[in-house]
Amino acid sequence: MRRIPYRQAVGSLMYLANCTRPDLAHAVQLVAQFSQNPGATHWRAVQQILRYLCSSTHYGLQFGASAQQPAATSVSSASSVSIPHTHSAVVVFADANWGSCTDSRRSTTGWLISLCGGFIDWACKKQDTVAKSSCEAEYVAASSATAGVMWTMQLLQELGFMDWISGGAQHSAIPLLFSDNKSAIAMANTDSLHSRSKHIDIKHHFIREQVDRKFIALQWISTHEQIADVLTKTLAPRLFVKFRDAIVTPLNQGEREKHETEAAQSSFSSPHSLSTPGIDSALQDSSTESFAAFGAESLFSPFGSRSILPH
Repeated sequence: MRRIPYRQAVGSLMYLANCTRPDLAHAVQLVAQFSQNPGATHWRAVQQILRYLCSSTHYGLQFGASAQQPAATSVSSASSVSIPHTHSAVVVFADANWGSCTDSRRSTTGWLISLCGGFIDWACKKQDTVAKSSCEAEYVAASSATAGVMWTMQLLQELGFMDWISGGAQHSAIPLLFSDNKSAIAMANTDSLHSRSKHIDIKHHFIREQVDRKFIALQWISTHEQIADVLTKTLAPRLFVKFRDAIVTPLNQGEREKHETEAAQSSFSSPHSLSTPGIDSALQDSSTESFAAFGAESLFSPFGSRSILPH
């Protein structure tokens, strides 16, 4: 493994996952944990992510008037939650996978922030402490998402964007945070569950203050429509594709041809480039064997048709 460019590949994937491809975030977060001493299984996992990326290069984040309406329609029509037009254009999806790490038993937090239908910020990381229940894990995830949307709102206000989008109204609508755990929502809206939450770190309880100040509103959403689920766990290919298409969208034919032409003509010298001899040769040497091992479903998910990381 000394000659394998594992860290270089993971660093390149992290650059993409942090900038333009949130659908890669969870898979990259998993392989990044083994950068210190990777094995052959971890390298095969990185290769699978790269193959998935090669098959989905025409996907990306979409912004603008054409992106706003389809995104809002897909959320409201596919779930029992309808986003009122009086609410802010900032919508947050927060989720957690309770006890997902088999080594530390820590949960995984994932959240996405949408502005006018386009996702502008997201996060996928392990929680700092072990959660005693799924409710606690979801509560911590909602608190982390609230901190993220606070920073986003402050930036948008400094840029004058919120004043512009609200049409000069004195009070702009508050952001709406979707969570699929009703107990976590109740815990954020009231102190009645104090006996069950007194052990939770104080820093996570600030979400109650933000709810009281009408800075953010929490609303329940079905687990089957929780887009942030793609950032917290390995999903079945069909479900993964469903959530991926809600986050990143494929370019149309004209934009796709232009994108492929520009990519072919440009020479990448960045340390984050995926076009490196070590990675290219590794993909070419193992392409036939890996496709036979993972099957056709490997093209639709960075995890392949089966789990490739040790439990």
